[in-house]
Amino acid sequence: MEFNHANFAQVLEELKDTARLQGNMLTSGQLDEAFAQWQLGEEQLELVQDYFRSHHIGIDEPKDTAEHLSGDDVNFLEMYLKELEALPPVSDGEKRAVMMTGGACGGPHRRGQCRGSFGGDDAGLCGRA
Repeated sequence: MEFNHANFAQVLEELKDTARLQGNMLTSGQLDEAFAQWQLGEEQLELVQDYFRSHHIGIDEPKDTAEHLSGDDVNFLEMYLKELEALPPVSDGEKRAVMMTGGACGGPHRRGQCRGSFGGDDAGLCGRA
């Protein structure tokens, strides 16, 4: 197949989106399948892998998220993750209740002050405006 820059770039972007959904990881099988139409050689596939690695996406193993963070950022991330682990689990009933209320913030405020899940001035939909 003839090389088409636009299609190639689109495949790269789609794979980046896929990787984000998979914990910043792609498999070499996914790359082979996605780029099969261009019959890339090993050297070219290695360049594609390097591209994804430069975007903090691991190939066949998760990318270390702390690798591109500063020391302080790593500490804050670790602290945040520990705090998340300490939170009690949320029951399915609690999740349904929040979804049914449309993500109501529950706080007293004037119209336009609620920036709940809807954002912006129309966020008064939470029922508290």
